[in-house]
Amino acid sequence: MIGATVKKIDWKNLSYYDFIGIVAVTAILLFVLYFGWLWHATYDYRIQMRDQMVGMYQHLPEPLPIVSEDYGVHQRWLVFYIDGVKILNKPQPENVLNEYKKALEKEGWDAEREYVRNDKNKTYGVNMRKGEFILSVSARENRDSINIHLIKRDWIYHMAVSYTHLR
Repeated sequence: MIGATVKKIDWKNLSYYDFIGIVAVTAILLFVLYFGWLWHATYDYRIQMRDQMVGMYQHLPEPLPIVSEDYGVHQRWLVFYIDGVKILNKPQPENVLNEYKKALEKEGWDAEREYVRNDKNKTYGVNMRKGEFILSVSARENRDSINIHLIKRDWIYHMAVSYTHLR
């Protein structure tokens, strides 16, 4: 391509679709640059928060005997959260949640909301708060397990939530 010339953009006679294309490409590039910078700038902080959440999850009180337990650390955008399942030896969800709520309150957690949801089976749940941490514990009727969801609502969480509301 020797002697090839670059065609200049005629800004005065720019078509609508060319303009929309330029705006779209610019917006995508700005988003990628911003998100990439944010990802890099907050990496160490996010890893510390993830490790802090894992430690908090592992030290949750266990007022009832646990047969087995499994949890996973997940990430959505910049925010880490933990989902866990604990298998108990007796399926009595309402009593189980009351025991967990009492044990968590002794550890400094405050109950925000208790609920009962009627789907095919009743689901009993309680949402607890300790500082920036939010813990949700739920159990279904006729099941021998409880589900636990732990997240930290810090400045990164609020930034991610505000971004998702913009979409």
